[in-house]
Amino acid sequence: MNVWVDSLTNQVLCYVSQSGWFDENNTLLKAGLLRITWDGPQTFYAPEFNPFFEQRLCLSEGHQLIRFAESELQIWVDVWKPIIHIEADAPIQVEYVSWRQQDNPLNRSNCQQSSWKWIVPQGTVTYADHILREAGENILFWHQNRDTTVFDYTVHQQQLDAYHNQLYNPLKGRIFGGHLKQHNPEHYTLTLCNAQYNTGTRAQQWEAWHQQLLDIENSINPDNDRKETQRWWNLYWHHSFIEAGQHCSDSVRLMVRNYNLFRYLIGCNAHPSNKGERWPTKFNGGLFTFHPLDADPSLLETEQETPGTFTPDYRKWGGGTHTAQNQRLVYWPLLQTGNYDALHAQFDYYLRLLPTAQLRSQHYWGIEGACFCEQLENFGLPNPAEYG
Repeated sequence: MNVWVDSLTNQVLCYVSQSGWFDENNTLLKAGLLRITWDGPQTFYAPEFNPFFEQRLCLSEGHQLIRFAESELQIWVDVWKPIIHIEADAPIQVEYVSWRQQDNPLNRSNCQQSSWKWIVPQGTVTYADHILREAGENILFWHQNRDTTVFDYTVHQQQLDAYHNQLYNPLKGRIFGGHLKQHNPEHYTLTLCNAQYNTGTRAQQWEAWHQQLLDIENSINPDNDRKETQRWWNLYWHHSFIEAGQHCSDSVRLMVRNYNLFRYLIGCNAHPSNKGERWPTKFNGGLFTFHPLDADPSLLETEQETPGTFTPDYRKWGGGTHTAQNQRLVYWPLLQTGNYDALHAQFDYYLRLLPTAQLRSQHYWGIEGACFCEQLENFGLPNPAEYG
C-alpha cells in the first residue's frame, strides 16, 4: 500500500497492489485506491496549524500510524493472508475508487505498461473491471481475463504454435479482485484474491474465485492475525541489520534510514507463505509505483491532449516483463542480508518457466538445455516487441 495524507482534504489515501495481477496485455494492474475520511471535526494537516499531526511508518511491526489532534488510525496488511485492516478509534468511511470503470485504449503513449510495448495492435484496450456495490459501504470488484491474450500472439510470433497447449500460460483463466467490508464503524477490511483456473466455464471459474475470496475473508481473526504479522516483521529485522550510532553524521543517518526503508519495501513485496503463487518483485518500483503524472512531468502534454491515457497502472518496462540484469540488483543483496523469504519468489519464477526454456532449446537448436532470455516474460518467452 502507498499511504499518504491529502493536506487539502484531510483524507488518507491508499494505492493498493498485489503481486500477480496480470491482465490480458500483461499489465501489472493495481487493485485501486482507498479514500478514508472521518466523521468527527476535521483538523489541519500543515504542522504550523496542527502540531498534533503525526504519520509514522512502524517498520518493526509492519503498520502505519496516523494521528490527528483527536483521532488515531492504524493501517496494516496481514503477512500470511491477502487482507488489509483499517482500524480507527472513531467512526470512519472508507471509499473504494477505481479508474478502470470503462475500457481504456492502449496506444503508443501508454503501451510501455504492457508486454506489447511499441508493437501494440490498434484497438487494444485495458478492459474495465466489474464493480458491484453491495449493502452499506461494501464493494466487490474483480477483473476476469479474456481467453485471448498477448501470450497467444507471442507464441505464434515465435513459431511455437505446435506447442501452444504445452507452454505455461499465467494469463488465461486468471481472475483477481477484492472485497471491501465494513465490520463496524471503526474497522474495515479489504480482502484480495488472485487465482487462475484451467477448467470450467467462465461462470464456473468466477464462482470458484468468489468462494475462494469469501473463504479468505472468513478466516479473519484480527487479534491473532495481527500478532502473527508483527512476529514475522520482528523476525525479519533480526536476519541482519544496520544501525546508525549516535556519533554518526547526518549523511550516514540518512543512508542507513534509506537502506532500512528499502528493506521494508522488499519485505512488503515478499510472499512468505508456501501457499499460492509467488511472483518476484519488479525492479522498477515493485508494488509501490505512484501515478505516472506525479512522477514524470514529460507525460503531461500527452495526458492533456487525451485525458485518461495514463493511470496508476502505468509503468515503463511492462508488468509481466522481468529484465534479468535488473532483477539481479534486487535479489543478489538478499543473500547477504539473510532475507531468504523474499528470495523464494525469484527462484519460483525460473522454476515455473524451466519447461518452456527446455522446450525452446530443443525446438530451435535441437539441444538438451534451458534458454532463458534477458527480457523474459512471465510465461517464459522473449518480450514480443524485442524478439529477433
